Amino acid sequence: MGKLVILSLEKEDFQQGFPAKLQIGLEGESLPAPINGYLPPNPKIPNYYKSWQSAYLTRIEFPSRLKEKPAFQSNFSDDDVNAQARHLTKTMNQWLNSQEFSLIREELVLSLKPDDEIRFIIQAPTLQLQQLPWHLWDLFKDYPLAEIALSAPNYGQVSPAKKSRNKVRILAILGDSKGINTEKDRELLEQLPGVETVVLPQPNRKQINHHLLKYSWDILFFAGHSQTEGESGRIYINKTDSLTINELREPLEKAINKGLKLAILNSCDGLGLAQELAHLQIHQIIVMREPVPDKVAQAFLKCFLNAFASGKSLYLSVKEAREKLRDLEQNLPGVSWLPVICQNPSQLMPTWDKLRGVSGRKTISTKTRNRLLTKVKDEVESRWAQSLHNRVVIQQPKELQPKQVETPWGVEVRLNHLPNQLLSPETKLVDVFQQSNIDSKLLIIGDPGNGKTITLLELAKQLITQAEDDTNRAIPVLLNLSSFQDEKQTLLQWLSAELVSKYDVSLNIAEELLENHRILPLLDGLDETLWQESCVEAINQFRESAYRPPGLVVCSRREGYEFINAKLKLNGAICLQPVAQAEVEKYFADVKCLKIWQQIKNSDAFLKLLESPLMLNLMALVGQEMLLEDEVTFKSTQELEESLLDVYIQQMLKQEIENVSYSQQTAPSAKKTQKWLAFLANKYQDKSQTEFSGFSLEQMQPHWLEQMQPHWLPCGYKQIYALGVGLIFGLSLALIVGSVVWLTVGVLFEPFWGMVLVLALALFVMLPSSLWAFITVGQAETIEPVETLIFSYQKLLQSLIGGLIAGLITWKLSGMMVFLSVGLVIALIYGVSGSNIEKIKIPNQSIWQSVKNASLFALIGATSMAIPAAMMSKQLLAMIVESSVLQNKIGMANIVLSAIIVGTLFGFTQAGMAGIQHFTLRLILWCNGYIPWNYARFLNYATERKFLQRVGGRYQFIHKLLQIRLAGK
Repeated sequence: MGKLVILSLEKEDFQQGFPAKLQIGLEGESLPAPINGYLPPNPKIPNYYKSWQSAYLTRIEFPSRLKEKPAFQSNFSDDDVNAQARHLTKTMNQWLNSQEFSLIREELVLSLKPDDEIRFIIQAPTLQLQQLPWHLWDLFKDYPLAEIALSAPNYGQVSPAKKSRNKVRILAILGDSKGINTEKDRELLEQLPGVETVVLPQPNRKQINHHLLKYSWDILFFAGHSQTEGESGRIYINKTDSLTINELREPLEKAINKGLKLAILNSCDGLGLAQELAHLQIHQIIVMREPVPDKVAQAFLKCFLNAFASGKSLYLSVKEAREKLRDLEQNLPGVSWLPVICQNPSQLMPTWDKLRGVSGRKTISTKTRNRLLTKVKDEVESRWAQSLHNRVVIQQPKELQPKQVETPWGVEVRLNHLPNQLLSPETKLVDVFQQSNIDSKLLIIGDPGNGKTITLLELAKQLITQAEDDTNRAIPVLLNLSSFQDEKQTLLQWLSAELVSKYDVSLNIAEELLENHRILPLLDGLDETLWQESCVEAINQFRESAYRPPGLVVCSRREGYEFINAKLKLNGAICLQPVAQAEVEKYFADVKCLKIWQQIKNSDAFLKLLESPLMLNLMALVGQEMLLEDEVTFKSTQELEESLLDVYIQQMLKQEIENVSYSQQTAPSAKKTQKWLAFLANKYQDKSQTEFSGFSLEQMQPHWLEQMQPHWLPCGYKQIYALGVGLIFGLSLALIVGSVVWLTVGVLFEPFWGMVLVLALALFVMLPSSLWAFITVGQAETIEPVETLIFSYQKLLQSLIGGLIAGLITWKLSGMMVFLSVGLVIALIYGVSGSNIEKIKIPNQSIWQSVKNASLFALIGATSMAIPAAMMSKQLLAMIVESSVLQNKIGMANIVLSAIIVGTLFGFTQAGMAGIQHFTLRLILWCNGYIPWNYARFLNYATERKFLQRVGGRYQFIHKLLQIRLAGK
């Protein structure tokens, strides 16, 4: 929830100073009693503003949206404008940071957090105060989501009007456009999604009154010439007429009562207009404080509308657009100062959806929440149980530093520019994570083997417990950024897709969870994605959007993160530190392995190796066997790491285990197990598959055959695979066609000649169909199973048109209405399409599901073809032969059976190709000894031997370092 800050200044002057009152609270809640303060006198400020204003007016580019170009006393250069801006900025900051005002500033610093979205409303009683560029206060550098608005000292409330349609209704007045292009404003408004815009080009007063009085509006927009006159303002509605807000008072009041919430005056010198509109109690107003060049007005409007319509708040949208104007300041200095929000403090900040009248956020059901929480809990417990780190938790002192923190292995924490601070070893990560200065926004970095993932799992366990006890807490979800594979993708889109894919929730539920801030993402593998820079930017943008989560953790290898130019906008970072020697000794004592410690405690290389929690755990498991090697104590740390991993591999291969995957006689040998694991490690090392994402049998793809060259053939296995797919498809089709020919025509001949005919026609069908499958399906880069069935009306319509055309033509040519039903069958089958399965729960699930769906398609096709064939068997027999004797020889049963076979063909071609591709790929790999025939059983066996972990139908190596070592075997 955002913060609301109201700073009220009483009506004095710069000679006497300004009594001030400060109120800080949450959006939508009552504000506490004000804190009193005082802004001291400073008569230089209005003088500096006038100097800047004069310099700015000489340098702005005309035409502007001011009615007449002002007469100037002197000319200034761009350097002069920038110098005046620096003088004003420096003087204002000295004023706002003065000792007399320190009580207000200190309260702001204590009450606000860097990631709070803040509406900072200044109630300024005079136009002179309202003109000041308050956003230049250096306090706001620490609050990137804060934006300034102005308000009148006195304001009232307006009862909200009922919204009758789901569109934003905009009344756009395009006034006098002499020398400017207001048509560009019209284009920008009409391009918005979900709007109903009525444009009044150069209207008269009667037309404006009529539209304001008769219809309901959400936004009033004006583009054209305008100017401030004293304490009020004037807009030029056409070439000859102008109006003040007071002259439109009655229709504007009625429009506000009927729901008008926002006025955008994209014209010059609008503070006087804003003052008059504020007296009418309109919710929000956006104006330009000084004359604005035409192209600046257009640039602001474009950026603001894009941000606002995309879901960002009005305040952040104005801030984003204002900051974008800095790109123009090389030639137009000072234009980023121009946009100003004027706010009625009694009204909440609008969003685009609220203006559309879209109903409030849906409440996520308790059942949905509990189901997702249970899935996350099961995943965490499963991975924790299979981890090497679950024996004894290693604790290390933690150090608080600027931009780093740590977990059980030792954590150093950096926050802003605070000095280092050592934390006690007992400090829990969740307590550091939820410190007010970190506020659940954390980066975890460390070297390979330093316990990043187990740290994330431990934090997840504690957050799950809290979420179980408090239904208001967000649900932590474990996701891996290695699947972030599109530089243009937003994090919101990626998170939605991952929730659907990994946790089996619908897309609507995923979007509702994110919109309602019910998800706390724990993101691993930032260094694993190919789009690191884009990913960091996407995370930062997500944190500043309307969907920003209540907490966020990002995990990365330290070296990988340090190579990224962009940095995450988080509140703190944990850098996992090496395990201290005392903690190593304590660990060996806890796991009853002090004998190992006695043998290695004087070896610097060993002590360096055991600074890694992973190596420490491996040493406790297989260290005794490692120490039997000759000259082991003379190896370097790198050599010891390789030796330790090798010993672990060999020990896990020969260790007696409780094996439920194979019988003792059928279990693969240690040599085969290592070869199969090495092949798997190699394939997934290339694809950056990490611990959280895991891999499944469905991810076996043709690229696994790349760089595999049989010595006995000039072509690679990729072409053998394509040939295999083509042959299997062609043979299957030939079998179906041959069966149909035998049942219908073949029975009319002697068995030998009937078989010759069948074989000839089957071969005729097989050759082109095999070639087609070889060229198309066999060359495809991916195998895409038809896992779930989706009825597509668009595809149905397309298939229906094609099928009916084919059926009608055949009907007219043959006179057989049965062929019309063939078109309907084609439409039905091809109107159903497939999509990826939402969650893989068992190994090979997608392929088996695809085979099941192929069978279902075949059943639909067979049934749909058999019924009309049975009803019109006599006509069909007459088409084949005229003789009744020969018709009887064929028989109705053969006709029906042939129709069933043809119908089966439709289903086979729609969903069976993935099964053929997967079978061919597996067959080639198995024949070459790279995988076992029953791959799922082997992966379960490797899990039992502690090479892999299994979560649902996905597998992952117990650690990336082990995967890399196996890949080198």
